[in-house]
Amino acid sequence: MQKTVSGFGIAIIGLGSAFLATPAQAFTLADCGTAPAGATLTFAGNLCKLTFSTPGTYSFTTPASVAGLSVLLVGGGGGTSHSAPVGGSPVNIGYAGSGGKVTYADFSSASPNETFAITVGAGGASSLLGAPDDGQSSTISKGSILASALGGAKGTGAIYCLFQGNTFDYIGVGDGAGGNTTSRAGEECVPAPGVNPSLAAADSNGQQASTLFASFNQEFGAGGKLIAMPATLPSRAPGAGANVVVDISWPSGLEPVADAAGADGFAAAVWQPKATLAETGSGWDSSMLIGLGSIAAGAALVTTRRRWAK
Repeated sequence: MQKTVSGFGIAIIGLGSAFLATPAQAFTLADCGTAPAGATLTFAGNLCKLTFSTPGTYSFTTPASVAGLSVLLVGGGGGTSHSAPVGGSPVNIGYAGSGGKVTYADFSSASPNETFAITVGAGGASSLLGAPDDGQSSTISKGSILASALGGAKGTGAIYCLFQGNTFDYIGVGDGAGGNTTSRAGEECVPAPGVNPSLAAADSNGQQASTLFASFNQEFGAGGKLIAMPATLPSRAPGAGANVVVDISWPSGLEPVADAAGADGFAAAVWQPKATLAETGSGWDSSMLIGLGSIAAGAALVTTRRRWAK
């Protein structure tokens, strides 16, 4: 009888250990909750990723699986200032817009059923013979603004440079989210960098990227570029400043061609889903609880056998 009780206790301990070794709960997209209208919700690599690409303000309520959020914000890019040759001269004007800033925000204390307002800033409008616009800021708030990424500045004559040896046009490139352009006071035009989170690049405030942003392989907030004719305007990542195509040949002086606006901003919330049990009020799943209970019961039986043996 003593050996039977002892053997049964050891068997129960083994069963409990098996439960503890059970793989963690397998999550699916359903565990990520519901995306607000106009947003995109995906699940990959055991991460829930909610992205916002269209300017506007959205309401997001955290689902039950949230135990902390990492947020990426990108401001809208600035517009260009450009004009055709003036007064019979082939001289033209083309100042590219600056990129919107990039901000990483850590909300490790975020919990289920919290409501946040997320705003995506629009790119600033470009202008032919007029005043362009700055890009709009992107923000996350909860009653008050918690984090923001400023929009990029409009293109102006404050930043001017030489382009492929050109000395007679009034032209300039925009600053970027990853740093200012080095092109000042007539130096050669150098495009200003944006921020690529997948490369662990720091944001505009010097904050290092979370590993949760590894899938965002784009250069957000790049400074607007100068491009020589003949050429077409390139595609852009969110937050890029408006580009401008200029004619640097003498003496044709064709009218510059520019993006209609800076690229719109962007926002994303990323989290690793967590299991919760309403019954226990803890983050332990059922297999862990059964495993611990089984080990405790088995240990009690083994102890009882040893007492009988005395």
